Amino acid sequence: KTKQVIKCKSRKNGLRTNPTACTYSRDGLLVCGACIDGSIKMWDHRKNFVNVALNMEGAHQNGSEITCVQFGYDNRLVATRSNDETLKLWDVRMFKKYINCANGLFSRFAQTECCFSPDDRLILTGTSMEKGDKAGKLIFFDKETF
Repeated sequence: KTKQVIKCKSRKNGLRTNPTACTYSRDGLLVCGACIDGSIKMWDHRKNFVNVALNMEGAHQNGSEITCVQFGYDNRLVATRSNDETLKLWDVRMFKKYINCANGLFSRFAQTECCFSPDDRLILTGTSMEKGDKAGKLIFFDKETF
């Protein structure tokens, strides 16, 4: 039985937008959804899911799937990976602009993930094979410097 349904709406036009990735914060207090319109939305599960607690419109390119959203172990940082060839790092305490951004991360697939290392110092993502390459790559970024 369904307990709750969260409907993602665009602030630009008020219409529904489709979520492409979602996750819980590690402490379970926030639900985060990344949408096809490039927005990232977070809801506090202790409150009504009608109102968004945090919202970032234009976090990634509109129409380019955000393929992964992942909270760091500190519940303060959020990494997002998108088919706009970027990996971005966000701080939920200052959710106006990304902290770090890595560009040129080609991906053909809507399943491209990112994750934090167990010590919370590195962020890992993959890239697809481009023309002339022999294989795709796993790329590790220091979360402080990218």
